Amino acid sequence: SLGHVNARKARDIKLRAEEKLSQLKLGPFSPRSNEKAKGKNRVKKNNRSKLSNSNNPTPVIECYECIPCNPCETACPFGCIQVGTPITNLPTLKFDKCTGCGQCVTACPGLAIFLVERNYSATEAAVTFPYEFLPLPKKGEKVIALDRDGSKISEGKVLRVILTKKGDRTPLIKIAIPKKYADEVRHIVRIGSDSMKIYERGK
Repeated sequence: SLGHVNARKARDIKLRAEEKLSQLKLGPFSPRSNEKAKGKNRVKKNNRSKLSNSNNPTPVIECYECIPCNPCETACPFGCIQVGTPITNLPTLKFDKCTGCGQCVTACPGLAIFLVERNYSATEAAVTFPYEFLPLPKKGEKVIALDRDGSKISEGKVLRVILTKKGDRTPLIKIAIPKKYADEVRHIVRIGSDSMKIYERGK
C-alpha cells in the first residue's frame, strides 16, 4: 500500500541514517566526509615559504568552493582578506598586513581557515582551528591530530581554548604538534571521547 515500508527496507534506512549521523557527529574532517577536498586543500608553495619565514600565527585559507561567501573579508579588522566582486571569488590574503588575530577563523562558516605558527618552539608548530563540539578539550590535554582526510597524523597537546563573544562564540583550539606536520594537521579527536569511538568505527 501507499507509504508502506517492509521490515528489511526499514532496517536499511535506519542503518544509512545512523551512518550519516555518525559522520555528522565527527564533523567535516571524518575519514569519509572530506573526500571532495582530498588533494585540493593544500598550502600553495608561495604561501608555504611565507609561513616558514613567519614567527607569528598566519592564516591559511583552504577555501576551494566558488560560492557567494565573504564573512572572512568582512570580519578582518585590518582589511587583509579580499573577496571583492563577484562575491563568488576565492579569498586572498595580504600577508604583510595580517596580525594573526584569528577573527577570520571564527567567522568562516565552512571551517576552512586555520592559524599556523610554524616556529612555535624549536621542535613544535602550533595550529589553531575552530572546534564546534562539546565538551571542549582542556589546556594540556593530549589529543589525536588529524589531517584533512580524517587520518591520524600524530599526537598533539592543547595549548589554549579560546572563547570570545567577538568571535561569534565559535571556540578556537590551539594545539602543539611536531613541526613537520604544520601543513597537514587540521583537526583533532579527543582521546576516550564519543567522537573517538565514532572515528575508530569509521576507519
